[in-house]
Amino acid sequence: EPSVLIATHVCDAIAAVARHDFPATWPQALGALGELLGDSADSNDEGGVLRSLRAIYAVTKVLVAVSTSAGRQQFSDACVQLFALLAPCLQRCADQHVRAAQAALRLLGVADGGGGGGSDDADVASTLEQSARSHATCLKALRYVLAHGVPAEAAGDERVTHVIDTLVLGTMETL
Repeated sequence: EPSVLIATHVCDAIAAVARHDFPATWPQALGALGELLGDSADSNDEGGVLRSLRAIYAVTKVLVAVSTSAGRQQFSDACVQLFALLAPCLQRCADQHVRAAQAALRLLGVADGGGGGGSDDADVASTLEQSARSHATCLKALRYVLAHGVPAEAAGDERVTHVIDTLVLGTMETL
């Protein structure tokens, strides 16, 4: 949904359904959102990536309150898999944000290439805003999944350690 207000309400509705239906009738809630994120990223649908990230964040936030042990275990298992999807997404969002910022600087004549390379000011500003939102939303979702969903014993898991190392090194390189 292109409207931020409507997209926010859709995410809230998905989260409300997940809160009531997870894990009993919708055990694959986070997996389905992870697939949606992957499909959007594969098709370079930046709006779809942002909507998927918002939904993942909203659902993860409400599922933290799942009190049954079976639900808690399913939540933790899904978060480990989701973490592996979100980390590369964060790197991709950071790269896009850097490219958008560089385009804005070129437009202003601050960076190499001089000013106004034919780009429309509104397009550059919109791209910069969308990339900032995607980057921030992905970071929030990843932080929430890591802080509340990835169990302590998974911290020693080679996959999780690799993702954290890649995330930290990739972020440092981007900066």
